[in-house]
Amino acid sequence: MKAVKATVVTLVFAVTGGCESPWTYLMNSPSAQASPKVVTVLTTSSIWTYQNTKMGAWGIEHDLLTKFGNSQNYKLKFKVHSSSWEAQQAFIDGKGQILSVRNSRTTFGSALISPAIDSGRLSLVCHKSTALDQVSALKIPSGRASSFLAFSLENFFERKVDLQDVNSSSFELVKELRKKNTGCTLLDASETKYYLALIPSLKIQKTFNLQSTASFIVQASEQKLFSDLSRWIKTSYLNHNLHQVRSNYSAQLSALKPQDRNRLNSAMKTQLKGLLPLFKAASSDFDLPWHLVAAVAFQESHWNEDAVSHTGVKGIMQLTQATASYLGVFDRTDKALSLWGGSKYLRYLFSKTDPKALTRDRLALTLASYNIGIAHINDLRALAIERGLNPNSWMVIHDLLALKANPRWESRFKWGSARGHETQQFVMRVLGYLDIFTLQ
Repeated sequence: MKAVKATVVTLVFAVTGGCESPWTYLMNSPSAQASPKVVTVLTTSSIWTYQNTKMGAWGIEHDLLTKFGNSQNYKLKFKVHSSSWEAQQAFIDGKGQILSVRNSRTTFGSALISPAIDSGRLSLVCHKSTALDQVSALKIPSGRASSFLAFSLENFFERKVDLQDVNSSSFELVKELRKKNTGCTLLDASETKYYLALIPSLKIQKTFNLQSTASFIVQASEQKLFSDLSRWIKTSYLNHNLHQVRSNYSAQLSALKPQDRNRLNSAMKTQLKGLLPLFKAASSDFDLPWHLVAAVAFQESHWNEDAVSHTGVKGIMQLTQATASYLGVFDRTDKALSLWGGSKYLRYLFSKTDPKALTRDRLALTLASYNIGIAHINDLRALAIERGLNPNSWMVIHDLLALKANPRWESRFKWGSARGHETQQFVMRVLGYLDIFTLQ
């Protein structure tokens, strides 16, 4: 077995809204060339790399590579491994052309490293209950150990700390911290921002002057693939492709306030056990993740089956009378019926999105349609096409939603005005709650 020389891979995701140049959508359209080359991507399962859900696959690196493949005539096949170490070994053994493992910083001899996706500094992140003077060992994601890191930690703790470079991702280590309510780990800049926004019990103890960069690793024999990927990454900095994908996974962080996270965490402790069978039953009928149904229900009613809004919508899923009748829900205040009807409606709206679009975009557009109505979303998709933008991009539709609340635009839309700002918040908050569920 060949030795693996460790180095650090990092991604940093901007929180600001997305935008695209008029030619971005055309650039991302599938190539007209025949017989795309099949490329195997070796990866792991996390929000940063690849997650397979009942609605399709998503993940930041998955979405970036999918956009690349669609625009450059490559057909990507993702092979998921249980750990970063296993994916690295498979790459060394030649079982894939691209290594997409967030926590790997490995040169692998003559392997080719793409231009950086992003960069940032490393931080020591701990559970708030952790007594630093009791920390004797530190589990860190695979590939992050180095002599300089050990030196920096020794200076901070004023003693030696056992660095344990484990075969786990940051995703797994943060879940362990949350479960045990104690301990520390080492996160890069974007991970730190993401996890601290979703988990109030974490805090930064120290940010080190250790710069890390994120790149994809390509087999040395794949010179054309490497050249195409490198050129695409460089161009994507200019046309906002990278920014758009990052925003799909980070923009929701600013929508959740501390009281929102605390309220959900409290409800999960007191109500989730009793509601979980209902969430799973309703979602199973329509092949949805139960986390999604739970997230929508919490945003709509805080899991209160008797909730009634000022507009007359009722129940745990806040269905209108017309929608309930269409779905076959005769009692909107019945938890099981409301969840069943809301799940049916979500699956219907998802089926109306473009199957060629990224799953994360399709999910966000589904949620927007659930809140504001599919007719209003179709108005905005038509406007996006008129402006030469991607009608399947959530960040494009997100930015256009403000026009729905502008009286000067009412006559220009087929279906008139609507509360666009509320829909922006609705989608972002549901996505935030969904991410919190994935960390359980």
